[in-house]
Amino acid sequence: MYGIRGERRLTESQLEWLDGYGGAKPVRVGNGAYNQFQLDVLGEVAAVLYAGAKYSGKVAPSRSARCSTSPSMR
Repeated sequence: MYGIRGERRLTESQLEWLDGYGGAKPVRVGNGAYNQFQLDVLGEVAAVLYAGAKYSGKVAPSRSARCSTSPSMR
């Protein structure tokens, strides 16, 4: 995530002296989510895989996709 000036650190802070729309408080600037780990692209990949399976009518099984139990977990 980047700020409008290209900065990477977007710490969130409150402006106690400033009223927001309709007098709302607190007014926050920055983005506290800058330090969260984002996985948005995985959702897009899952959507593409689903659409491909839906339109092709089937999904070919693969050995790596099968769920198996390791001997130690039996």
